[in-house]
Amino acid sequence: MAKTYRQALVNSQGRGWLGFESITTHNIVDDIWTTEHYFQTFPKIGLKSKIDTLNSDPEVDPQQSPLSSQKTDYDTPLSQQNGCDIYHVNKLFDKLETEGEQGRVQMTQFTYDDNGNVITKYVSEHQQGQIIFQSWENCSYTSIRGITSLMTAMKLSSVETNRDLTAFQQGDVNFTQYTYNSNTALLETVKRWSDDTGDFLTTTHGFDDYGNKTSTMDPAGLTTTTTYDSYFNSLPIQQVEKVCGVNSIQLLAYDMESGELLAKRETSGRLTCTHVDGFGRNIEARMQSKVTGTLSTTAKEFLPKVYAASSDFMKLLSDKCILDPVQQYSYDLFKSSAGNSYLTSSTLSYFNDTDIGSSTDKHVTWKCWTYDTRGNPLFESFNLQSAPWDNFEYQPGPSEGTTSVFDKLGRVLNQTRPSHNDSAINVVSSLQYSIWGGTVLETVTGPDPNASATNVVLWSAPRTYISINGKEHIISATNQGALTSEFTYDVAGNLLSASDPQAKRETRKYNSLGQLRILDNVYQRMQDPDKPLEQPAMTYIYNGTGQLEKTINANEEAIMFNRDSKGRPIIETGFDVRVLRYQYDDAGKERLSSMTVYPSGEAKQLETKLSFEYDERPRLSSRALTLADGVEYEIVFEYDWQGQVMTKSYPNGATKLNKYIGSLLSYSEVYAEGPGGQRETWLDGTFECNNATEKPNKITFGKADGQTDFQHTFEYDLQSYTLSHNLDQLGQSPSDTKPLVQKTYIYNGADQLAQNLDGMSNVAKKYNHEGKRLKNSQIGDANVKNYVYDSSGNIPTKVDTTISYGSNPATGKRGAATAFNILYDRAGRTTRRDTEASSLQLSYDSFGLLASYKYIVGKTTNMTGAPDGKTVKREDPGNGGSLLTISDDYNIQTKTDGSEIITIKLPEQASTHASGYSPSSAALFTDVKGNVTHRFKSTDGSLLETITYDDFGTPRIKRVQPSDTSFNKTSTYESKSLNEGAELYDFGSRWYDPITGRFTTPDDILAVKDLARTDGLNRLAFENNDPINHADPSGHWSLSAVLGAVLGAALVVGAIALTIATGRAAAPLAAAAAAAGALASGGIAGGKFWGGYAATVLVNAAIGGATGALGAVATPANMVSVTERLGQAVGLAMGTATENLIGAAATVGSKALISATSSLLTTVAHNVIENKFYGTHYGLFEGAGTAFGSGAAMGALGGLVSAGSHLVKGGESAVAQTSAQRLKKGLTGGLLIGVRAGFAVAKSEDLPQRAGNGCPRKGWRWPICIGSRRGISRTY
Repeated sequence: MAKTYRQALVNSQGRGWLGFESITTHNIVDDIWTTEHYFQTFPKIGLKSKIDTLNSDPEVDPQQSPLSSQKTDYDTPLSQQNGCDIYHVNKLFDKLETEGEQGRVQMTQFTYDDNGNVITKYVSEHQQGQIIFQSWENCSYTSIRGITSLMTAMKLSSVETNRDLTAFQQGDVNFTQYTYNSNTALLETVKRWSDDTGDFLTTTHGFDDYGNKTSTMDPAGLTTTTTYDSYFNSLPIQQVEKVCGVNSIQLLAYDMESGELLAKRETSGRLTCTHVDGFGRNIEARMQSKVTGTLSTTAKEFLPKVYAASSDFMKLLSDKCILDPVQQYSYDLFKSSAGNSYLTSSTLSYFNDTDIGSSTDKHVTWKCWTYDTRGNPLFESFNLQSAPWDNFEYQPGPSEGTTSVFDKLGRVLNQTRPSHNDSAINVVSSLQYSIWGGTVLETVTGPDPNASATNVVLWSAPRTYISINGKEHIISATNQGALTSEFTYDVAGNLLSASDPQAKRETRKYNSLGQLRILDNVYQRMQDPDKPLEQPAMTYIYNGTGQLEKTINANEEAIMFNRDSKGRPIIETGFDVRVLRYQYDDAGKERLSSMTVYPSGEAKQLETKLSFEYDERPRLSSRALTLADGVEYEIVFEYDWQGQVMTKSYPNGATKLNKYIGSLLSYSEVYAEGPGGQRETWLDGTFECNNATEKPNKITFGKADGQTDFQHTFEYDLQSYTLSHNLDQLGQSPSDTKPLVQKTYIYNGADQLAQNLDGMSNVAKKYNHEGKRLKNSQIGDANVKNYVYDSSGNIPTKVDTTISYGSNPATGKRGAATAFNILYDRAGRTTRRDTEASSLQLSYDSFGLLASYKYIVGKTTNMTGAPDGKTVKREDPGNGGSLLTISDDYNIQTKTDGSEIITIKLPEQASTHASGYSPSSAALFTDVKGNVTHRFKSTDGSLLETITYDDFGTPRIKRVQPSDTSFNKTSTYESKSLNEGAELYDFGSRWYDPITGRFTTPDDILAVKDLARTDGLNRLAFENNDPINHADPSGHWSLSAVLGAVLGAALVVGAIALTIATGRAAAPLAAAAAAAGALASGGIAGGKFWGGYAATVLVNAAIGGATGALGAVATPANMVSVTERLGQAVGLAMGTATENLIGAAATVGSKALISATSSLLTTVAHNVIENKFYGTHYGLFEGAGTAFGSGAAMGALGGLVSAGSHLVKGGESAVAQTSAQRLKKGLTGGLLIGVRAGFAVAKSEDLPQRAGNGCPRKGWRWPICIGSRRGISRTY
């Protein structure tokens, strides 16, 4: 850095410098020029007036226009008090100009009262000279005992003249009043205006003598009482929530020296303890357990003798409180083999007591970054294995990662990475900015294998933004050619309208609390001649406490909600008296204990019930489904220390056992007790991972009655994309191996699947895309299948079918013949479906779930939904049998003769046992999207079935062995269940019709980010009209399939079937495939991020067999889906700024699961991505290797993460090793260690001594001290 100082201001009394008019800084390395200007007149001396970012030296080119310019000015009113002149220095405005006054100008202006309080804040944005945003915030104040800055009222408005702070006026967005204690001036009440009730909703506050908040009571009557330590009076040690029906407690303990959190008992009952060093850094984390193990200790032994906590918590933290190890953390000065010194930190994760001491080779993965002087990542490698683990000087080549170029304002200009199938050919994602990011044009250039070209523009689309409350909000998105969707917002950032390229609009209205009141669009409100009355798509009604109490759809069907004071649903009642009742833990642990559906009111018989039990963590230990006949189906779970499912026991007595190497699944087995009381293995699989993608390279499975083993083999590129997948039948020797399926995948530069090559037939299927839509496909030399879309994302041409879309219905014609005719009700739900194969009438229950479909000939198939919204039972008409789905990996098929087939799938475990049962298995193959395409007989490897799908999923099932009738089609397209009679797929939240390429009901997702995607405003469109590269985990949104689905495909390895002989003694082979969760439904396993970033996140399909309270499968995809479904079921209200609580809950659930299985590598990558593209400000290593969340008082203590590279099973016992030894020797069996290193800090041998000299505190034993843990920040 080089600095130039100009126009010094010298004190006339000879007392030194007062400042300079300007300081120019030249970042020599990156050639960036910045000039800061200062006021030089009293009383503004030293305050900045302008900051210019320049393209070149201002002395060489003094006339140049700044790239950006931040300007401010101040008013200096003078008053006199007690004969003294008092100056107030009040900021008048902040102004950010980019590309000059005619570019993008963002300004905030202020006015003040006589005491210097802001009474008006005006925010505006101009683009190209036009005002595109304005808001006014008005405030009033009072004085108590000389304190003059006590705000009494605040309103946010879109109308400049709305300055009456005693009333809510038209054009206001929100209105809040505050009152204070007349003696202490502490806050007493916060009153938020509700235009639903025409009154204020009041929250009261209480404080102690130190100003700590001790109590609050919200409008629903929920009282929160906080108790603080009597000695350290700012540390909260207990928090109690209490009201009728709610009584929960949270306990906390702190280190007496550092004030860091040592222990926390959450309201859920989970107890976590940590050790901290003299710097207040976490060095070990443990969690409460019920069973004493080899490495267990007690809370009394683990915690220091003296700490700050309540007496009740101290009693709990006794020698009877058993703690199991979870993670250890170390911080070291490490000298590499090249002699450079690094600051390193490592995270050692413990998984299971039984693994301690066993060792295998260690598994090391690397991720590397290089940065410019501003901290921008110039290079980010993919996960790598090529370097020795301790070679911190290793520099990957350009083909091993993503290279980024930034402009002088720190914005990404382009990113270059290798293509998937040829690392010598690059993909370039470039971003062009106009109006300083007001408009961003993204262009992706790379290879197109189908055109035999290496440098083709595959995607080019601009997006335009405005800034509201410091956040960028998209106002236009061009996704296909010139097809642009537009969005408008209110002054709080809530979405008001969204228009697709065909001018179909979605509109929203909010109340003064920011909650969604009206939602309207053409998909959830269709034209129905039988109901001509105009009712919005969705109406939301709130009670006097601000809680959602009623929803009404366009069909005038209402759902009522009763809630407790925490807002949790207690009773949900449909228009047909259908009731969903929720019950919670009566011990105050805030855990959902059951959900029960009563089809005709609670006085009548129940239909379905889900009951939940938890262990001490608390993790779901039991999930039981009860049906109307009283029969209960229970699944029981056991976990390791990191929350990975070790065993899963099924209703029929079978058990699924999982084994791991660190966090990687290595073995999965389904077993049961045989007739003689001995353990019988029905099916097992081994998983080998010897690459950096953390995906399996080989999966071998067999057992049961199989006389042969089958092996899946996979090849990936460095970006975790699947390049090939083969399935072989293994023989006695390698020469006896029989190939069954061979697939090779080729991608274009936009990460889209371009070719799917079948190695057995040597036939390729090619896919071409137009932007992000599927354009056409071709198998070998067959005719090309073309797709044409209208501006709204409908498909008027689908191969040989012409589809017309009116307001209602949708009709498909193939030549002169009608291929299908779809009729919808006013709520947009399919009610009549006529195709060439069948004619159906579909009906729904009052919660919007498919209840039945009736053939025109009079036969009806009835569907039973579980309380969580999933279909659990399908009963075919007459004596046609039924299908009972207990979980995604366990179902019972009752055939027409009364016999039953129980299907259990690997690795989503389940098992069955009974005397005389005869298990058998089948081998399956799934493609890169997760579609089950082949079934093979386990005894001899002969082909049972093939399933081919058209581009939108219409199946063609070819049964090679007609005698096999066990295929119940619970796992087919995207591993979803196919209802063959209705020709529909069950996607969880919605059903999908592949013939039309549409869902049968409109999506009710509310997040703007999803609406802004290609065809995102079309609430019936399937996977954004790109079904080749997407998969849908829940029926609500699609994710990248080609990156993530292979994990699920790899884990689709087999199943167990049992026949309960009632007239038939046959033991048919059961169908098997991955559950929706095992698939991770394409994309969470490898998040695809904007601008070329791809952070690979491990999603182990067996990792969370039940971490969610509502489902038996808790992969990240399913957790999102379960959270979303609960949100739907309870009718959670919208929050402000377009983020509803449902979406927030889903995000939290997703991130929690991802962080629980991610390495340090992916944590860092996630933070880089979030910082660069989503405007967050994470430290790169934030969340990696830390035991607790920040914020001891109100923040969550939980959130243990498994951070780090996978150096699994190697070396001596890490427990007894020093930190440096752990870095050098690896780790023990069952452990996982993550190591991160900062840049080289010194080569001098006396660094520890010199660093230690800066640490005056006695008793600190750590060799390095860099700065202080706490400091003072200044805000201007």
